[in-house]
Amino acid sequence: MKEEIEKEEATAELLGQYEPEATGTINLKNARAYAEKHYKNYNKGYPEFGNDCTNFVSQILAEGGRREVYPMHLPSYTTDSKYWYMKKRPDNSWGWSKSWTVVSDLYAHLVRTQKGYSSTSKSSIISNAKSGDVIQFKKPGADRYSHTMWIYEKQSSNLLLSGHDNDYLKRSFNAITGYAKYRIIKM
Repeated sequence: MKEEIEKEEATAELLGQYEPEATGTINLKNARAYAEKHYKNYNKGYPEFGNDCTNFVSQILAEGGRREVYPMHLPSYTTDSKYWYMKKRPDNSWGWSKSWTVVSDLYAHLVRTQKGYSSTSKSSIISNAKSGDVIQFKKPGADRYSHTMWIYEKQSSNLLLSGHDNDYLKRSFNAITGYAKYRIIKM
């Protein structure tokens, strides 16, 4: 599985862009309302994780209308990136997919149906992004992307980002430092 994800990521990185057969959208108004309500006040309707960035972005997408994808029999945890979900099981414990909570796995899941774009240039990312897209960050010298945020609003020369770990509703993309590469997943 790790090799599959790395191969998908490498292919997308080489091309700089990945175009799948289908695209989807989310309800931006609902997604923004969720981000506004829960960027500081965590939703008790979901479990909280340390390093919560991807979990929070998944919540925004789900509350914005992106359909969760469940396996036929709901395990407590699955690593198969074709699934994307966070759901209470019959025994009242949580079941979730790795793609709900892990940066690279969310990417692997979303690019099955969404278009991706990567660049080292912030201006290129800004020009290719739109409000509602997912953005991920890679540190210099790192093998993998390590952080996920959601694009709350696109401005003419900046993006305002929502996210957890450091809780923000409208963090300026241009003010973020310490990363060498970025990728967006078009929603």
